[in-house]
Amino acid sequence: MSDSATQLEPLDRWRRRVLAAVPALEPIELSLLDARGGVAAGELTATRPVPAHAVATADGFAVRAGDAVEASTLGVVGQAQPGRPTRERVHTGQAVRLAAGAVLPEGADAVLALAQADDRGDYLVVSGGGAGLGDHVRPAGEEVAEGAQLVEAGVRLRPGHLGLLAAAGHTRVPVHPHPRVSVLAVGDELVDLEARVGPGDVADVNGVALNAMARAAGAHAVRHPPVRGDATSVGDAVEGTVGNGDLLVVAGADGAVLGGALAALGDLERVRVAMEPGAEQAFGLGEADSGRWVPVFGVPGHPVAAAVSFEVFVRPAIRRLQGRRDLNRPRVLARLATPLSGCCDRVAFAPVSLHRDGAGHVATPTETPHAHAVAPLAAADGLAEIPAGVARLEAGDRVLTHRLVAPD
Repeated sequence: MSDSATQLEPLDRWRRRVLAAVPALEPIELSLLDARGGVAAGELTATRPVPAHAVATADGFAVRAGDAVEASTLGVVGQAQPGRPTRERVHTGQAVRLAAGAVLPEGADAVLALAQADDRGDYLVVSGGGAGLGDHVRPAGEEVAEGAQLVEAGVRLRPGHLGLLAAAGHTRVPVHPHPRVSVLAVGDELVDLEARVGPGDVADVNGVALNAMARAAGAHAVRHPPVRGDATSVGDAVEGTVGNGDLLVVAGADGAVLGGALAALGDLERVRVAMEPGAEQAFGLGEADSGRWVPVFGVPGHPVAAAVSFEVFVRPAIRRLQGRRDLNRPRVLARLATPLSGCCDRVAFAPVSLHRDGAGHVATPTETPHAHAVAPLAAADGLAEIPAGVARLEAGDRVLTHRLVAPD
């Protein structure tokens, strides 16, 4: 275990170091029906054009454009419907009756619309100016050419992507799996959700909140029962959980105790990051089964500090495991509704509530002297970031704000 807790580590540098140690999970192959929300493990290209064949865009007759001139007579040799193509080939002087969406028969290069034909049953007389080359025809590959890029690597697959992939010939796709995240809260005062909260007891707020945040980030998260803060309890809990997932978050453990717990499985570095709240951070890799290394994050026990730490370090790591390219939240510049204090030597974060007025986004701090542990997080849909060296921002000042909730 290494300890860099005697000096402040720059936030950006620590974040880069942590994320550099977190690789994307090995890809798995899923059917399109199961791939929604997965992250493409490589570039996906069209294995066939879309549409796969030239199709009619209007009801009428498939013809050779050179034959379909005013007053000419064409013999009708067949018919085609969507899903029921004809085997007839259109030769000179011939036509095939077809509906919009039907595959264009071989030999045809245009569709003569019904309004331009006098249909006599087994033959037709061309009227209304006839048909030009390509009239009322959607060519093969008009929308997507064979070999065209459909999805870039690192893109999270939405329903629209999956429909396009199906149209372009895919049935299965390689994706990075959803990471499995274990959440463990530590503290002698903590009681599990179903237990009675007696004098001096505290409900497992971090276990619940961090579990929900991990799921919102795209992980399959499991909250383990809270454990006491002594070395034996923490050691047993870490040993029992580190191999159950792809990432472990431990909230509220003493850094030395957590480092000792991880010593037999890997290594942990403790630092004081130049941020507030959440300066006390720990990160390491624990060896699980078959030589697999699992990122382990130690975050503070205060609910706001734990949530801020998760947003700044753990959430990007989860997205890195997923193979995501976009690790950061969307950000906006918002005007402060009320003053907000910063720190002279640290980046400061503050939960805020966002709304819009005629001049743009407005951020209202949710922490008050009487609401500083749990309530501010419930009221917040943004996280204001105040640069180091800025002691105070006044109402009306602009502040960079991370959006915690996507706008409706």
